[in-house]
Order: sequence, then C-alpha cells, then structure tokens
Amino acid sequence: MQEVELIIPMTDGFHMFCRQWTSSGEAKRAVVCIPGTGGDAEFFRPIGTDLAARGNEVYALDLRGFGNSVETGLQRGDTSNFKRHLQDLEEAVRFIGTVQSKKVFMFGHSHGCTYALWLAANYPNLIDGLVLAAPPFAATSKVHRREFLKFALLLIFAPKTMYSFGQDRAERGSEGLANNPLIAKSLSIRWLFGSKKYLLDKLFQNASQIQKPTLIIQGDLDTSTLPEGAQTLFDLLRVNDKSIHLFPNANHFLYGALSPTLDCGDPEKKLEVARVVSNWLNLH
Repeated sequence: MQEVELIIPMTDGFHMFCRQWTSSGEAKRAVVCIPGTGGDAEFFRPIGTDLAARGNEVYALDLRGFGNSVETGLQRGDTSNFKRHLQDLEEAVRFIGTVQSKKVFMFGHSHGCTYALWLAANYPNLIDGLVLAAPPFAATSKVHRREFLKFALLLIFAPKTMYSFGQDRAERGSEGLANNPLIAKSLSIRWLFGSKKYLLDKLFQNASQIQKPTLIIQGDLDTSTLPEGAQTLFDLLRVNDKSIHLFPNANHFLYGALSPTLDCGDPEKKLEVARVVSNWLNLH
C-alpha cells in the first residue's frame, strides 16, 4: 500500500492536486474523497490508507483554491469562479472513472458532503454510490444573517476579501488543524457566496434527488455537524438503498479516521470506521 501524489489536468489548463492510496492487489472500485470547509486531501490519509488496504483505490482531491490547488495570485481559500470550481469536480471524477474503468463512489466529509450531493444530483451517471460523513444538515458554524448585507456589498466591490470563522476548532478533533499550512484559515467572500448559492441553498433539493446507494456515518458527540442532521438527511433521501451508522463517543473526525494528524484517536476505533465503510462498499 502506498500514497502517490497526482496532478489531474482540467480543461482550462488548471492542475488539480490529488492524493491516491493504492494497494498491491487489484482494486475493486475507486473512492473519490472531498474534505470539509478549508480542508485538504491529507484529511483522508488515515481512512484512505485503511480503505486501500481493504482493496479500494482511494483518491482525495484538493479542490481549486484549497490545499495544494491554489490559483496563481490568489490566497488559499479563494477561487476566481465558483462555477468553474464545481466544474473541476465533475471533470476530476470523470477523469478518475475513465482511468479506473471500475465503479466510482464519492466520499464527502462535512461540507464535502454538499459537493458529493451536488455531483450525484447533477451527474448521476458518473458515480455508483455515496458515503457521507458528518453531513452539514444541522451545522453549528454558520455565517450570521447580519453579516450577509456586508458580504453582499463586499461581493460587488471587494470579492477577494477573506472572512474567518475564528479558531474555535480544538473541539472539532485534532490539535494538528491549527498548525497544518495547507488548511485555509479564512475563506473569500465570493467562495462563501458561491458555496451558499450552489451547494447550501440547494442542499435539501439535491438530497431529495439522489438515486444512488448512500451510506451516512456520524459521530454521536459531533458538535460541529450535529447527529440530528444526519438523521434529517437519512429521512430526506428517497433512495431505498440507504444506511446510517452512528459511532458512539465519536466527534467530527470520527476517532481521527478523518484527520490530518495521524497519531490522534484510538487506532482500533479508527479501523472500525474503515471496516464499516469497506463492508458497505463490498455490498455495492
């Protein structure tokens, strides 16, 4: 099993950074992973290595503007065109599906779930199923309504302005978050508006259109995306083939299975998360 760094070419010439975990044996399927807000592909290293060891080809993307996929002249956390930012995801998944010639599953964590749901609703033929970890249907980190009037003015006159949610991430799972240079500590106004318009405002609509098998995993001690949100999503999904698994005493990063710090969490519990996901994938 090894980790490989890839560059996926976009049709406009941009290069998207990707981490790939692969095992020596033949992979049964491809799993494409999307991190949460401000995150990068490293978040999936713990579970990516475990899933690869169980016969899966795992890819984790640094979306345009994040991680190692920063646009020239822009800060990490900013992207010049949100529609293009979304188009990248479609192109990357299509590229991976062409290279692998196997079933392709999307794996989103936190805000990454909104991307996975968007793709599944708009390009259902590209994927064969969804794994949604800590979906943000009852999120506690939100932009206050009074901020949006100010944001609207900034969007017109200073769209590159960066906004920070604060550094209240200690309880969200890993002390390594604050020290990881690839994490976007702030987000541009135009990225926030694009995310709201195309992902968050259409979250329930996209979820109601899903026709692919879906697994939802959630920590019952998650204080960032609350467990009741996972249940809301489960109830909203119209697809018959759906499952939900609640991990006891797990926070937003599920025992460190979804964390850039490799030495945090209980190793056995982290393996349990990979086992649940892998067993579900094997059934599909």
